[in-house]
Amino acid sequence: MDPVRRRLTLLVPDLPQIIARLNERGWPFEHYHGFGAAEEWLVLADPVGHLIEVRASHRSL
Repeated sequence: MDPVRRRLTLLVPDLPQIIARLNERGWPFEHYHGFGAAEEWLVLADPVGHLIEVRASHRSL
């Protein structure tokens, strides 16, 4: 997957849960880590090939 291509970004409350679900279903994704301890995200493609970025939402409600 080209990490520079445009993509839809989703914010989720529990990134490890998303990782577990993707692994259970055998869905391919790439897991990236940034410089900060809480900075991580996933990049995956939908069935047509559009890229989707999934990030944890660290915003308190």
